[in-house]
Amino acid sequence: MKKDFLTIAKTAQAELIIKKSNFIGIVAKTSNEPAAQEFIEHIKDSHPKARHHCFAAIIGDKDQIQRASDNGEPTGTAGAPILNVLKKQQLHNVTAVVVRYYGGIKLGTGGLIRAYSNATSAAIEQAGIVQQIKAAIITVSLAYHQFDLLNNYFNRRKIKPFDIKYS
Repeated sequence: MKKDFLTIAKTAQAELIIKKSNFIGIVAKTSNEPAAQEFIEHIKDSHPKARHHCFAAIIGDKDQIQRASDNGEPTGTAGAPILNVLKKQQLHNVTAVVVRYYGGIKLGTGGLIRAYSNATSAAIEQAGIVQQIKAAIITVSLAYHQFDLLNNYFNRRKIKPFDIKYS
């Protein structure tokens, strides 16, 4: 992963009803696998009567952890489409769960793929995408006549100082 990367701004959810089935997409920031698993379990506990709790997660400095589960849906119709949406949006350290309450009408392979993808996209839209910037905070004390030298140094390296205090 680069120094800066995209992730979601906040935990959010979106609901879609497709042919009487209710799809609830929920996304959250997760910085490690235990946090992702905890989030997934929380969603399962929150929706115990749902037929399916399908998920995908991309986690790690180099996206080394990528997980997806169809949770009983036909192979490749839920987990993989959710993961593909996360990849297409170039998101990192995110877990998405789509809860499905079955409405009695079969959607077919293409319908399921679209439904899970759209529920994930809608949740991401509700959450908002932000750029995560890795940074370090340092405190520098110097004489006033040295400030211009330091400021020029920062400008050449595109470093943006903040909270400057003169004393």
